[in-house]
Parts: sequence; C-alpha cells; structure tokens
Amino acid sequence: MSQGPQDAGPADRVPDRSRRRFPQISSRAYEHPADRAALTALRKLSGFDMLLKKLSGLIGSATCG
Repeated sequence: MSQGPQDAGPADRVPDRSRRRFPQISSRAYEHPADRAALTALRKLSGFDMLLKKLSGLIGSATCG
C-alpha cells in the first residue's frame, strides 16, 4: 500500500514558503532603535556605501565560483 498525502507524518510535511507582502507596514515599524541609530551613523561615514558594495561584490563572486 502506498502512502497518500493524508498519511504523511510530521517529518514529511513541507512548510509553505510563499512570501507575503505587507505594503501598508513600514520597515521602520519593526526596526530596532539601536539598529536604526547604527545605520544612521554608518551612513554618515563617507565612502562606507562604496566599500560595502565592493565587499559584497567580492563575497558574492567568491561564493558563486
């Protein structure tokens, strides 16, 4: 006898991975105040955004190849 979907055990169940969008909720609503302050401080550093882009490009190319 084969097992059907109704006979599947808990280990055989796959959770739903579809994403839900909540456009009416701002990302600032769930941002921690300490994280917000750290991001503000980092954005004030000149060249930080360029450095971060370079590093993410290096890391991305190293993991793909």
